[in-house]
Amino acid sequence: MICREVQAISAIGFLGYGINCLTTTRMREEFVRFGLSRMRVLTGPLQIAAGVGLLLGYKYPAYALLA
Repeated sequence: MICREVQAISAIGFLGYGINCLTTTRMREEFVRFGLSRMRVLTGPLQIAAGVGLLLGYKYPAYALLA
């Protein structure tokens, strides 16, 4: 089913972006460059939460809907 594959790709993307957002110097510099340095600490965890929610959505569909 195509929806499952799209959900998996989205989850991986959200997790990767969220982890990079919190751990890499490059992402820190990008947030500073765009004048959003204060938002980086919020964006990273929200991206990770969305990825986890999508993964949990395989077993509990309500989590995928919330994510």
